[in-house]
Amino acid sequence: MPPKVDMKTLAGKLDNAIKLLYELMEEFETIFSVKPELKTLEAAFSLVETKYRLVKKQQETILDRLVDEGTGPEDELMLATKKTGDKTKADFLQITLKFAAYQHVRAFAYQAQSEDSKRGSSCNIHLHDIKSCSLRTC
Repeated sequence: MPPKVDMKTLAGKLDNAIKLLYELMEEFETIFSVKPELKTLEAAFSLVETKYRLVKKQQETILDRLVDEGTGPEDELMLATKKTGDKTKADFLQITLKFAAYQHVRAFAYQAQSEDSKRGSSCNIHLHDIKSCSLRTC
């Protein structure tokens, strides 16, 4: 049987994890503001997402232990944990939406650039054909 950990310790660890999550979100926002390459933003988002999943797991552990101890749904610690979790979730979803929109824009820009590049090379080939034809007097 695992050693009993007191709820204040768990709540403190959750608070620390949430602070770290918000620091990662701030880093994401800073990177996002400079319109980086997609892989750079993906790396930052991956760190945020991983930390968010860990925070959710910690929140779930706290809520489960409170229920196991017979804590009611109106208990102050239960409500505070849920409220913090809801705010963290909302903020994470905002970051997720930004990242998804950026992915979409970058993918569209890459596709357009790729099509332009193909058209450009086809025009170069066509221009080359015209020049060779005129040199040979077709």
